[in-house]
Amino acid sequence: MGNKVLEYLSSKEKNLYTQLDLLFEMYIDGTIENTLTSFKFYDIEIFAYCNKGAENSMQLSFKYYNLACVIDFFNKKYEYVIYAIGESFDQVKDSFIECTYEKEVSINSLIYLIYDKLKRHSNLKDNTQSMIKKKRYKMIANVCLAIPCAIIGGFSIYILLTKETIKLEPFFILIIIIPIILWLTFYIKSAKLK
Repeated sequence: MGNKVLEYLSSKEKNLYTQLDLLFEMYIDGTIENTLTSFKFYDIEIFAYCNKGAENSMQLSFKYYNLACVIDFFNKKYEYVIYAIGESFDQVKDSFIECTYEKEVSINSLIYLIYDKLKRHSNLKDNTQSMIKKKRYKMIANVCLAIPCAIIGGFSIYILLTKETIKLEPFFILIIIIPIILWLTFYIKSAKLK
């Protein structure tokens, strides 16, 4: 799609650029994606549509925690919607906010405005604490799995080096099974957290 946009922009004189053309230019040089990334948005998607005879447009789609935002840019206006991830189009179709361009488009100020609205949105759930818990559970699970691996590996190396056999007591099975059960428990707990 970038080639069509480049072809379209090269066919116009720079002094005749519309606001949307300026946004196309920012899309081509990576300014839009860099700006969105700097605000810690994720799942960023940019779609640019250039058709001769039809209205050109560009759509930005990105997520912030449990919220999603879609911005549609057209020649004379833009519109955006902020909604909770998982809502259907029927639930959000009346929530689109239509705006006109200022004299000169500033992607930074526009994205900051959206970012501010996202931060103040009533459905925002900051999942930072659950992410910390998830990392902690994964770390505990990995340590629990490393214990039996280290014990079995240590015994294996000892047997290889000394060429002796080791008689293991029945309690040794518990030393192996308990960490594996703990690993499974914490692994499942970390997988359930979102």
